[in-house]
Amino acid sequence: MFRYGIPSLLLLGSLLAGIFYLKPAWDEFRQIKAETDHVRALSAEFDDLIQNRDALIAKLNLVSKEDLRKLEALIPQSPQSLEFLIALQQASQESGIGLTFTKADIAPPASSASSASLKSPRTTSAGTQPETSGMPGAATAGATPRPGSPQMLNPSEQPAIQAITIKDLPVGIDISGSYETVKKFLGRLERFGRLTDISSLNFSAKSSSGDQSQSSDTFTFSMSLITHYQ
Repeated sequence: MFRYGIPSLLLLGSLLAGIFYLKPAWDEFRQIKAETDHVRALSAEFDDLIQNRDALIAKLNLVSKEDLRKLEALIPQSPQSLEFLIALQQASQESGIGLTFTKADIAPPASSASSASLKSPRTTSAGTQPETSGMPGAATAGATPRPGSPQMLNPSEQPAIQAITIKDLPVGIDISGSYETVKKFLGRLERFGRLTDISSLNFSAKSSSGDQSQSSDTFTFSMSLITHYQ
């Protein structure tokens, strides 16, 4: 028994020593495996994001310059209040109604430093590759870095997206005219190239007793308009 007891004790001691020394290495291996699985999951997620980004860029490149110009005119990057008032006056003249401004703040143009510009990617001269400089995942040398690389895994090094602040420009007007002319003016206002909201509307009708040839009444509207700019 004693002859078999010593080897058994030595074997048991060796197993205990192996477990004691190998356990930290095993724990480190499990941690590395978990981190590797996490990086692989991030890589797959970045692959999906890059595909979605490329699909969006392709759709943006299909938008014509004329449509982009119309979109930029909806909410300009400066108040352009004088141009807006002139456009309202022109629309009233073309509709055949009388227009009087009751509130019109001609604000100074916004500085380029305070207004945020939103640039859409365009195609290059060859018309095949979109501009992706400054976007996450775009390489400076023209090669797309693999997802999971330090450049893509560290969002703090990527340029921050500047938020766009939308400001309001209120305008008050009084218009007068027949039902048809007022309807025509409202139709022009609805199709205005610049985004315009009617915040309030008051009206009154005055019978045209002084002019027997005029069959319709004259309506007077007090309107509060709000247009927007960046």
